[in-house]
Amino acid sequence: MSNATMTSNVTYRHLDKAEKAKARQAITTHVDKDLAPLLQHFDNELVRLHGLVERHTKRRLYRTSLRLQLPRKVLAAQEEGEDIELVLRDAFAELARQLKKYKSRLNNEPLWQRPARRRQLRELVKGGDRTAEQQALFRDLIKSHLKGLYNFVRREIAYLTASGELLPGQVTPDDVVDDVVVRAYAQQSQQPASLALEHWLRKLALEVLDEQVARRLPSACLVSLETPVESEIEEDDEQLYEYYQPDEALRLEDLIVSPEASAPESALARYELALRSQQLLAWLPRPWRQVVVLADVDGLSDEEIAAVLGIPVAMVASLRQFAEAYLRTKLRDGGYAAPEEGEAPEAGWVLDPLTIDLPGEVEEEILAKFA
Repeated sequence: MSNATMTSNVTYRHLDKAEKAKARQAITTHVDKDLAPLLQHFDNELVRLHGLVERHTKRRLYRTSLRLQLPRKVLAAQEEGEDIELVLRDAFAELARQLKKYKSRLNNEPLWQRPARRRQLRELVKGGDRTAEQQALFRDLIKSHLKGLYNFVRREIAYLTASGELLPGQVTPDDVVDDVVVRAYAQQSQQPASLALEHWLRKLALEVLDEQVARRLPSACLVSLETPVESEIEEDDEQLYEYYQPDEALRLEDLIVSPEASAPESALARYELALRSQQLLAWLPRPWRQVVVLADVDGLSDEEIAAVLGIPVAMVASLRQFAEAYLRTKLRDGGYAAPEEGEAPEAGWVLDPLTIDLPGEVEEEILAKFA
């Protein structure tokens, strides 16, 4: 990629003609030198550079703010100083540093390779020895289970991200559902006779996510991209440093029904309880949480949960007992109402679970593999 193909939009304020020419030349140089080598594998159409270069109206002080828009992420850098070229040099160096960390966070499955992965999945389906009629039957069979699978995957990704087991944006629900469906197609003969298709899909989804967790880079090698850049900002210039930083990672807030702005105090309290419950679920050991979610959200029996998780039936009851005792204790310690032992859990940790539709374009892409 070169600056000729990357879309850029830089605004200049209070600069004279010579200063503006110097700034433009510096930006061109740093785009080619600092950014282009790191952006070679990104889709040019999905990368955009936005910037603002400004001189203070009262003294010789230059400020720049840069925003690099990438697939599913926006990186930002802010610098100020008395030399416009040094200010831009430092700002681009900061963008380059963040970009390197962002690429390392993608952990061997970068976003720009996901289309290639989807092409591989399509080829896997087409390369099978099943007839078009068998593919159509599978497509019709799987279609009614996609929404439930999608919401199950969304929840688990949000928990794994909140607990730090997955990196933000490391994997998306779309990708996992896509992978699970193709695996189910390829492994139809391996589906346990005692496990319904919708439950088997959840088992495959947990296997896919386990693989993603295993690929996670060590935390010690990572630097948070959310750490703000320190600078002295005058109150009347704060708007210069305001950025829209889209959060593509699933959050725990995305798992529950949000209250309306005009909701009564009781509805807001219910929302706070639901959010706290989701936080506690995310902190549970993974098997404990999965037992609770499969039982209390998805309504599986102990036998079905045991088959999905690959554990003895007797262990399901034990894990659920430990998990629910922990949840009750933590909720009460925080001043929240918690269900008594044996009481319906809807009164506590699975309050107002949100169910959303699988995006239409994602469903079409998945089912198109079996057309």
